Amino acid sequence: MDDRATVLEKLARLNFGEDEIVIMDDPSYNDLNIYMRELALRIAKATAADKKQLVFWYYAGHGIQDNTVSMVLNQSEGKHIYPIELQLRALSKCGHAYVVGLLDCCRQKVKTRGNDSEAFEEGENIILAFGCPPSKDTPAESTLAEDFFGFLENSADAAGNIALPGNLNFFHTKDRRNETLIKVS
Repeated sequence: MDDRATVLEKLARLNFGEDEIVIMDDPSYNDLNIYMRELALRIAKATAADKKQLVFWYYAGHGIQDNTVSMVLNQSEGKHIYPIELQLRALSKCGHAYVVGLLDCCRQKVKTRGNDSEAFEEGENIILAFGCPPSKDTPAESTLAEDFFGFLENSADAAGNIALPGNLNFFHTKDRRNETLIKVS
């Protein structure tokens, strides 16, 4: 089973409805920016109604890292590096949002302009599982998605509920090559 099919199957088993799942094939920088703005607006509306929001983001593709992970987009014109980790961290600070991201991409170190200060701030509710450690490549046959959802299933209570971050502090892929970051305010 390919990664997309695995993620879609597991999300369905966790009761995510088809109307709650967005699939973006080869999005442009602009497509991602528009979607992130729409997502932030939905979170703001939910927060105003005192409702909690869970954002689950799965990305498999090319990636690079300076201080944070960026997606390398398949487009020849315009911006082709999207700061996905920064965007997910920003969403995680919006009211009642909780963000879970699986970034199944390489994290080869690339130096960009700017300083080396950490991009991490207080107030984040975020879990990020990376397919590899910093400055490394994610294997083509990565098991991140399959292992992550298997771990969630094994962590569920008798009713199928999963407490976040719960046991995710101990999550590792079978080959133990991944890295997991958890910040909860």
